[in-house]
Amino acid sequence: MKEMAKSILSRLSCDQDLFNKELRKLIMWMGNNTEEIEDLKKWSQQYFPNLYSEKTPKVLNETFTGNPVQE
Repeated sequence: MKEMAKSILSRLSCDQDLFNKELRKLIMWMGNNTEEIEDLKKWSQQYFPNLYSEKTPKVLNETFTGNPVQE
């Protein structure tokens, strides 16, 4: 599942908002598999540091808490 997520995110590396939206959906799809989620997070930070911005952790927090991102 993690390899499919990486493949999807790699194709979306040209648009930060779309990247974050898909990252959120993929994490929700992974459910409670915290090891895979952490691996995907680290991979995203390593390969897409320009997309994995200050906003991304807020997007991920919204995914887990259900609270909208406040900007």
